[in-house]
Amino acid sequence: TDMTDILCKLPKQRRTGLFSATLTSELKQLMKAGMRNPAYVRITVEKQSKSFGPGAYPVSQEEEDGPGDLPLDRETTHDIPTTLRNYYAEVDAPQRFAYLLNMLSSPKIRETKVIVFFMACASVEYFYALLKRLKPDEGNWCVERLHGQMNAKARRKTYEKFAKPSVSGVLLATDVAARGIDIPAVDWVIQFDAPQNPSQFVHRIGRTAR
Repeated sequence: TDMTDILCKLPKQRRTGLFSATLTSELKQLMKAGMRNPAYVRITVEKQSKSFGPGAYPVSQEEEDGPGDLPLDRETTHDIPTTLRNYYAEVDAPQRFAYLLNMLSSPKIRETKVIVFFMACASVEYFYALLKRLKPDEGNWCVERLHGQMNAKARRKTYEKFAKPSVSGVLLATDVAARGIDIPAVDWVIQFDAPQNPSQFVHRIGRTAR
């Protein structure tokens, strides 16, 4: 609604460019409302790597070369980074935190940046408190959190700290971190809670493999 109001106040004779990292139905509606004879430009890659595979961390060569890749929806493949590989592990709910803790304790992963996604702000706060007690900050390794109920100053402070090239550690976040921010050199994205829709899954995994 806000964009439509802005477009209505602009001169009728003009050149207008709309840019978006993702293509949504709302954007298509806006193109019809605010443009005449729009030209549509979409950037894709020519070849996609196999993005899904069975197994969990750490990934062995046999797992990487093995069968069992899951099919991807054609509408979402263009959003998948070409160097990304996805793995899944079937873990009962009561054991998920222990599994996560064991994964974060791996020396190989401890030297990297990890983003763990949760569905709710309360979940982020709860597991942040647990991790801070069980795995306190050491050297350049840190435990941080980012969600929509934090004030803007706290969110920016967390982002600036975690985005530093010298810092490794884990960022616990809701989907507020799934779009619109760029944290360099993220090696792992863990989806502790499954997203509500496939497009959000794509946004989450897009934080890595850049």
